[in-house]
Amino acid sequence: MVPLADGTVHQCVVWIGDPAAAGRRSGGRSRLGWLLREFIRFGVTDFLLLSDQVPADPKGSLPCPVRIVPAAAPAGAGSGGALFGVRDRLADRFLWCDASVLFDWNVAGLLAEAVADGPEVIGRIARFAGGMDCHAAVFGRGLVEHLRPTGSLSADVVPDLITRDLLRVTTAAGWFDAAGDAEIPRGRHSAQSSWLGVHAPREGGGSGPSVPACAATNGPDQPDHDVERMPGHEDEKRPGSEIRPGSDDDRVARRLTADAARRVDDAVLDPAVRLRRRALFLDRDGVLNIDHGYIGTRDRFEWIDGALQAICWATQAGWHVFVVTNQSGVARGLYSEQAVRTLLEWMAGQVRAAGGTIDDVRFCPFHPQAALDAYRQDHPWRKPLPGMLLDLIRAWELDPRRSVLVGDQETDMRAAAAAGVAAHLFRGGNLLEFLRPILERHARS
Repeated sequence: MVPLADGTVHQCVVWIGDPAAAGRRSGGRSRLGWLLREFIRFGVTDFLLLSDQVPADPKGSLPCPVRIVPAAAPAGAGSGGALFGVRDRLADRFLWCDASVLFDWNVAGLLAEAVADGPEVIGRIARFAGGMDCHAAVFGRGLVEHLRPTGSLSADVVPDLITRDLLRVTTAAGWFDAAGDAEIPRGRHSAQSSWLGVHAPREGGGSGPSVPACAATNGPDQPDHDVERMPGHEDEKRPGSEIRPGSDDDRVARRLTADAARRVDDAVLDPAVRLRRRALFLDRDGVLNIDHGYIGTRDRFEWIDGALQAICWATQAGWHVFVVTNQSGVARGLYSEQAVRTLLEWMAGQVRAAGGTIDDVRFCPFHPQAALDAYRQDHPWRKPLPGMLLDLIRAWELDPRRSVLVGDQETDMRAAAAAGVAAHLFRGGNLLEFLRPILERHARS
């Protein structure tokens, strides 16, 4: 595989073996729309959909513009054969996923481990701790040599590559929902066969088990779905209440218990609930990097102590992470808008290589006293006005009441207040040590 210079991979190839399952709607968008939305968080801008039957809504339901290209797969080709058919359209490195499997796990963990792989490695596939595939992987073009016109990628190609140590395995912690013709048993699964187990970075380095209730409804106090007991009756036995196995009463009780469990399952694990995440807004200069004044190039950029670890922790705990930054250096003629974008893209790549992500960014190049006429205005995106936050809230369908902003200036605090977002003033030090208790406290509220 072409070595990853950073943790961003722009192309994602999506196998749609069951168009009906991919088009199933929840929370205003199809399952495919939710899946693409998740991959956009990790830097994907180009989707190649292996199907000629694509739900109508994906592009319109996404938070930012992306390129979506359908590619019809020959009948009976299978996932491996479909990938073989588009071999000339694959980037040097690309992500792959199955549209029948909707997930909630940190893709950046896969990307971070791929950065460290040598050129002899074809790619990495994600699996849960129990060995079940997440049905997502990152590959290099070297995979093409092992594909055939027909066959299943997961059954006919992947096992052999793993045996030959050409394909590595990343262990993921999270949840996924398999439906339709996924090449795994249908239903909902997770790393611990119950609820999301988050492995968050520790201050001292490495990772350890932790279950912060950060993503919607993924708290550690949730029940194990393998246990079919009604609340309040776990161990209680009343005289005459025993039901004979196989009797009509037994069948009715089992059906009622299953229906109740399914209602809980659907309410809690529905993507419209689970993937509507809490949001963390971060100012840039003075929060993520040391503020040397008007930083427009990589050579002047210096991460704040604990900044990378803080973003990784927030990502792993299930939060969206956004950067909102005033960049009046553009208005002053010190650097261009493109220079700002380039630096922000480099930052996101560095974060993904470390195991986290920056989901999206907004910056304001305007200033009321700009040296350049084109940028001389009091723009609604310039903090203390809330325009950047409001635009992200609109695009990503966020709940301001479940959002947090961290900044180092009073203008940050005022912008957050105007957007209805809780704000916290960072005065320096280690950002992870400052941020982690704040996010844990907000997640419990």
